[in-house]
Amino acid sequence: MIQWIGLTHKGVIEMFKQTIDNIELPMKMEESLLPKFPNNLVIIGDLIREIVAHEVALKVSETCYLPVRSFAMEQFLHGPRVTLDKYSSLMVFSSITEPRKDSLIQYAQTVGTDVIEINENTFNGFSKEFTWLAQLLYGQQLALELSKRLGTNPDTVRSDQSPYKEARNFITF
Repeated sequence: MIQWIGLTHKGVIEMFKQTIDNIELPMKMEESLLPKFPNNLVIIGDLIREIVAHEVALKVSETCYLPVRSFAMEQFLHGPRVTLDKYSSLMVFSSITEPRKDSLIQYAQTVGTDVIEINENTFNGFSKEFTWLAQLLYGQQLALELSKRLGTNPDTVRSDQSPYKEARNFITF
């Protein structure tokens, strides 16, 4: 998609290349940016970050065997927000300019929810146009870090455990 956009705007491709050059992997996982309650983790994102939220939830589920929920911000504000409590962690992939995220964070903090906000101020060296990429990479690193802490093997997808090994024979990919 970026290449397609770049056909009409070469500056976009150059900004993307600069962003890629500034990525340092593995990303540093600060304790304050890790969920206190990974067993009750809700991940939301606005606009393009909705896709980031869904992908991060998928990676955490695959590597840590946890039931993670993900939503678009608008969808979450509409109703599922009432499921938050003091034993929940809410990870918000948003932009600092998104006004609805502030009200959501205030709501979550008022009910005692652990809130982690991952926005463009979380990362250095990324152009604002590609913060979503940094957020996605952060989410993948988060999945690996949680996997280590929980003692799960991110490479096996439970195929090393019975009955999951047997059950896997019935899945068609």
